[in-house]
Amino acid sequence: MVLIFFIVLTIGFILEIGSGSIKLVSNNS
Repeated sequence: MVLIFFIVLTIGFILEIGSGSIKLVSNNS
């Protein structure tokens, strides 16, 4: 249970960083 919850948080964190960096690149260019 805890492991699944941790995996979900990790995936969400990575997705937020990915979308955030994409937005930064789009704004810069």
